[in-house]
Amino acid sequence: MQEKNSEKRFNTSRAAFIQSQSKHNLRVERLWPEINNRVNYPLKSALVEMVDQEALDLSDPLQCYCISSLTLQVARIGMESCVNTWNCHRISGRGIPNSMAIDKKNTTVTPVDFPCAATAALAYAEEVGSALTDPGLFAPSPFRSVESQQLSDVAFTRSVPDLAILLYKAVNRDYKPFQTALLVLIDTVRQHCTR
Repeated sequence: MQEKNSEKRFNTSRAAFIQSQSKHNLRVERLWPEINNRVNYPLKSALVEMVDQEALDLSDPLQCYCISSLTLQVARIGMESCVNTWNCHRISGRGIPNSMAIDKKNTTVTPVDFPCAATAALAYAEEVGSALTDPGLFAPSPFRSVESQQLSDVAFTRSVPDLAILLYKAVNRDYKPFQTALLVLIDTVRQHCTR
């Protein structure tokens, strides 16, 4: 994707990407501790605590589906928050990313230019002739129909209307709201899967 869209970059005299050892890629490496502390570790801690207390059964596909579903939704909120925060902070000697983007002539990037991961992986397989490793599903959907999934989603949203609160509480080591929401989701999905 980087090579295909290289003409959209501001500085086209450099390569679209640089392959280097991790220790030489300092700017991007600064992001990982932020992401881990603000998203990954709090959610992982909440889940590990539940497993340790035997509140979750990881051999139950329905529970695994619910764990994956809720954790991904909450993590997505955290990632968006981290990206927004990063783009508003000052980079020493360079400026603020959002301000730098306004100052430069930007090209609009469309979904065709940077498709979703699944579409990009298929394009890669077609062009290169080999496929990327697919990690597979953590658990299959337990729903018998789209309608039962939609009913479950509506019921869960009525019970837990704001997922962002779950993240912000977990980041501050208050795992209970996330854990309670997960148990509510498991019960809700179980009710709608038997219909």
